[in-house]
Formats: sequence, C-alpha cells, structure tokens
Amino acid sequence: MILKHEQLDGHLQRGLQSAYLISGNEPLLTMEAADHIRQCARRQGFSERRIYSVEAGFDWHDILLFSDSMSLFAERRIVEILLPSGKAGTQGSKVLQQLVQSPTEDTLIMMITGKLDESVRRSAWYRSFESKAVCVQIWPLSSRQLPSWIRQRLSRHGLRAGADVVSILADRVEGNLLAADQEIRKLKMLFDKVDLTVDDVKWAVIDSSRHNVFQFVDMAMQGHREKLSHILGHVRMEGSEPQVVLVVLAKAFRTLVGVSEALYNRRNADQIMADMKIWRSQRQIVTAAARRRQSAYWQKCLCRCGQIDRMLKGRCVGNPWDELLQLGMKMAV
Repeated sequence: MILKHEQLDGHLQRGLQSAYLISGNEPLLTMEAADHIRQCARRQGFSERRIYSVEAGFDWHDILLFSDSMSLFAERRIVEILLPSGKAGTQGSKVLQQLVQSPTEDTLIMMITGKLDESVRRSAWYRSFESKAVCVQIWPLSSRQLPSWIRQRLSRHGLRAGADVVSILADRVEGNLLAADQEIRKLKMLFDKVDLTVDDVKWAVIDSSRHNVFQFVDMAMQGHREKLSHILGHVRMEGSEPQVVLVVLAKAFRTLVGVSEALYNRRNADQIMADMKIWRSQRQIVTAAARRRQSAYWQKCLCRCGQIDRMLKGRCVGNPWDELLQLGMKMAV
C-alpha cells in the first residue's frame, strides 16, 4: 500500500499495520510521519523501541535476532531501521524481505530512508514492502503548496495570518519546512496573541541576530557562563532590540518555574514540558537547568524581567543590556 504524507493520519485511525516504509527528502515531514506511527504504536502497547542505523559493515542478522527474541521488558516492540540511501545490499535485502513477509504480532517494523531512486524501487526488498507493508512517500512541497501549508501550521499553533503575512514567511524560508516550522514556533513564543501582523513577522522572523538571541538563552540554560557576554554583545552589535532578548528570557524563566515545581512535587516533568510545547530535543536541557535551583529562585529571576521591562519603558533607571547579561548569568548558575 502506498500513501501520501497527508493520508497517514486517516490510515492510522483505521488501524496499525505490521510494517511501514517512510521515504523522502523532506526531513520535517519524514520526522513527523515517523512520530505519528510511534505514537499510535505506543497507544497499542509497543513500549520498547530499538533503532538500527545501517552503515558500512552493518550486520543485518542483528535485526532478525532481536525481532525473533522474547523481550524481558516489554511484550511489544518497535524496530526502526535507518537506511538513508535505500541500498540494502544482498544480505540486507534478504533480511528485509523476511521481516515483511513473516511479520510477528508483537513487532512493528519501521524503515526510514531518503528519496529512493528507480534502481531501489526495482529491488526485491522494496517490492516486498510495496506489496506487504505501508509505504509513505514524502514529496517536497511546491511553491504553490507552501502558503497553504504555512497557514495550516500557524493554525495548529493557534495563530492566524493574512495572505501578506503568509507570503512573507514563505519568501523568507524559501521552501525549507524545518525553517518554516521553527519560525512559526518562535512567533508563537514571542507574541501572546492570535492574529499576526506584517510588522510582527518583520520584527521577529529569521535573521542572524534573532538566532543569536535563542543561542544566548540556550547557552545560559546549559550553564556556559563564559560564552554569554560574547553572544549578547554580538546580538547588540547587529541591532537587535533588548525587548527581543527579554521576551525570550522571560519565556525561559516561566518554563523553569513550572518544570522546577513539577520536579519538586514529583509530577511528570516531561508531560509538563509537552503541555508547554517545549521541543522534545530541548527537554533534557530544560530539566537539567531546572534541577540546579528551586522554583523560588527562578520566580525571582522572572520578577527581575518585569523590572527590566520597566527600564525599557522609562519607568525606572538602569542599563537594560547589563541587566540582561546578569539575568543570563543567573540562569547559567
């Protein structure tokens, strides 16, 4: 069975199959398709996951040994095979055919590859997957499709935008969906409102100085105090407004308050971060930072953000840039 990316959700609602092949050269859509399948599998009890990255000298029989063995920790498991080129070789082709032609109830096979050329599509292993498994083909979006995709992605994050805003976003990311998704997440973080304007996007969307603002907070989260002055100086030199840095810092401190409280009360910090829409790749960094101090400490830092905001509005005296650097240092304790 061959599916387009947009057909996958409907397919999974009807039931999970024993084997999937995800192929294409659009990283974001490939990653999200794999995530959808994993989530569906976990809901059905597939709690163990083994990943095989195929490189030179890879022993394909390791996959057979694992898929045939009884798990001591979980009754059902996911076997993921990362094969970027799609070229499995003689041994790999035999193993893949055996996996897909003789499925076991407790094992889900998921292969992830890059775009497959015609020679791979003629191979025996691919023909087996095509006839026995579900093949999800990921195609890059055309320039005509991109605005609609951006509009849908904005809606997913609770944002609305007119055609002019969507056009600016499409022009800036130049078809790179990973960049587009990152920019939309930044917009959600920076603006506490639903309807975006052209000025919002022009102020916030991608440029090197904006990237350095997020790098500043990332380095602070990871405790790299020695790098903060240099990064913030570069941000300032490139013309960024201190309000941009403050907004991102305040958001990070609010996150640390929530995660620190969850850890103290032995609640599920990962679920808390999921509710806060913290990227999965950032959760380990956030957790490590939150453990360094108690919630009251992070709450004081958040209050200091309010004082800096008053400086920026001329309501009290002080140097906002110096204060921002000190706040970064406090985050990096």
